[in-house]
Amino acid sequence: MTQNTEDSMISHSKLLDKDSKKDKEFEEASAVVAKHVKLLREYNQIKDVGQQLMGMVAEKRGVTVGSLYETREFGVGPKD
Repeated sequence: MTQNTEDSMISHSKLLDKDSKKDKEFEEASAVVAKHVKLLREYNQIKDVGQQLMGMVAEKRGVTVGSLYETREFGVGPKD
């Protein structure tokens, strides 16, 4: 085996190691993103239920939902 062939094989091996490392990093990053998307969906579902409940309270009291936000009676305000 010539020195060039040996060097070429070593370079190829290093590239494969880098590719493998990049693939693993990509998989880990994808898993983090997928988890965050799942958590955001859960958060949005819970937030939607909270807004529906505030709508029901506002309707029962004969006031606007906005007025409930302004009073911060439920721990949330207009900018939350």
